[in-house]
Amino acid sequence: MNLFGGRKEEVAVVFDIGSGSIGATLVLLSNRDVPSLIFNVRAPITVSGKPDEKGFIRAMYVALDSVINSLTDSGLKHLEFTGLRQRRIKSIIVTFTSPWFLPQTRHVRYVQESPFEVTDRMLEEVVEQEINKVVHGDEVKKYLGTDEPARIIDKRLIHTRINGYETSKPDAKRGTELEARIFLALASEELLTSIEAKLDAAFGVRGIHFFSFPLVAYSTIRQIYAVESNLVVADISGEMIDVVLAENGALEEVKAIPIGKNTFVRSVAESFGTDVTETLSLLRMYTEQSTDKKISEKIERVCGDVFQKTAEDLSMQLERQFNTSVLPRQLIVLADPDLIRSIARFTARNPRDECTLGTHTFAPVFITDGALDHYVRLNKGVRLDVFTVLNAIYFNTLISHI
Repeated sequence: MNLFGGRKEEVAVVFDIGSGSIGATLVLLSNRDVPSLIFNVRAPITVSGKPDEKGFIRAMYVALDSVINSLTDSGLKHLEFTGLRQRRIKSIIVTFTSPWFLPQTRHVRYVQESPFEVTDRMLEEVVEQEINKVVHGDEVKKYLGTDEPARIIDKRLIHTRINGYETSKPDAKRGTELEARIFLALASEELLTSIEAKLDAAFGVRGIHFFSFPLVAYSTIRQIYAVESNLVVADISGEMIDVVLAENGALEEVKAIPIGKNTFVRSVAESFGTDVTETLSLLRMYTEQSTDKKISEKIERVCGDVFQKTAEDLSMQLERQFNTSVLPRQLIVLADPDLIRSIARFTARNPRDECTLGTHTFAPVFITDGALDHYVRLNKGVRLDVFTVLNAIYFNTLISHI
């Protein structure tokens, strides 16, 4: 996909819409250099208690309006004193985590008794037939809660096999069996249209592109880290964990698990009788070792129980979602620094040591802000976060390949 129309350098705005917050970054993408982060902002998606669907959507739009206002009021001014005052924003990129999109992975198989010649057009037609089944299928209707159409925001041909042998160039090859594995990300047309209207009103940019963050993150991690061919990538957001399972160096499944940072925070708040704001403050003091011994011991007791239950729930969800009792050993975790520090204290161990979730033992790798700072150039005042950087690296790669 020629996202940037052949341009070698581009000022873009990249939004990441998660289940706990929304971030937006003004970034200079270049095929000659690492991406330059000019300005960024992040706003929480704030709900009281466990959110219902309508309340959660309203809270998301409030956070989106907040980051848009920050960009238009403050962010665009940064172009003037960074030597980019003549540049216009030509692309807006939006990445989603769950629950804002539905991940679907499909295995396509085409068999004939007599050998046939595979062509690119044949492969495309076989894949499109399967995509149409997915788009109009019951699972999508259940996710949307309506018969209204969904829009495909991400599509990836994971691998192709002829007679059981994988090939990156199937055109003109012969066989009796053609197999393909595809990944799709679908989102509500109503949701996307509403977001497009807000962004168009604010920036007057027609080039608005949508992507799924788990696929962006997985692709970028494989690009910059020497990871194992079999691995699990877990993106822990506010209300959900998006999990990517990779086997033999290829994406196998993407699933959403309804456990997140806020699940943990709500459990602690209930135990202490505090509201969410007070609980977050208390947990931050604890991770910074600013609480007295009595309070620390109580937090450790409550948090230890909550963490253990969450770990067991996550393990069972992984087994059920991926329909397997054998999971890869390497676990890549994306989370905010506060959560990583909390995990370290609750388990009284270095978070990079082996960890056990239920019956599974993993060798975790926590992707933190500091591990990514040399992949980008930061303008003064820009706050580094892992989600911003992974997005910037990925889309900078796209413009670098033009």
